[in-house]
Amino acid sequence: MCIDDTIFTAIEAELFSRIDQLMGISPNIICYDTTNFFTYIEEPKERGRINFHIPKRSELANTCHSKNSKNYLNHVGLLMAVEKSFGIPLISRVYRANCHDSKIFSHIFAELIISLKTLYGAETDLILILDKGNNSKKNFSYMEGKINWVESGVLCIRCK
Repeated sequence: MCIDDTIFTAIEAELFSRIDQLMGISPNIICYDTTNFFTYIEEPKERGRINFHIPKRSELANTCHSKNSKNYLNHVGLLMAVEKSFGIPLISRVYRANCHDSKIFSHIFAELIISLKTLYGAETDLILILDKGNNSKKNFSYMEGKINWVESGVLCIRCK
């Protein structure tokens, strides 16, 4: 059974709403980051002439560069946007770990902005903090005029 992403989005929004009611959160700084983690999910293999059920190939788990030197294992990517004061997650998604962070960000950015503006209100002046893995001219142009941001990395990337 597949669970649609809209269900998770609705759960996140409802959870944030309840936490906001209890704690009165009104953050303006959002921290966004991605990571990947290794799994022991294996690729399906043929099992000789006997007709065993061959499991479906994972759409998420793929080999990629591993910070843990486990390049030979399959990995799954996880992105999160959390509010800075309490570290409460606002948005989380899993994705194929063999995609570069900047490409993931360009795909998720519109959804991220819509979710943040829905949670906080359209008039809220938000600041998004990103790491250098998300740096690209394309991403900077997406964010221009939609949200304020702070990113780490080489300053001259904007000049290129």
